Amino acid sequence: MMVGHPLVGRRELDYETWDDRAEAELFGSKPLFVFDPMDHSNAPMDDLHGSVAANWDMYPNHIHRLFTARSPRA
Repeated sequence: MMVGHPLVGRRELDYETWDDRAEAELFGSKPLFVFDPMDHSNAPMDDLHGSVAANWDMYPNHIHRLFTARSPRA
């Protein structure tokens, strides 16, 4: 749907190599959606994640809300 991984944004640059630790943190213990409205630390970078940003923009707001709404437990 995004033509890229929705958890891989600028935080991938925090890791020297794409190894088990990077995957475990980005996809497991510290996941952060690239379009999280409250935390932009993993936002997509145009030069690396341009397709994710371009595809996100083509979806209407009601689709965006499905991905960005906070659960009552958050």
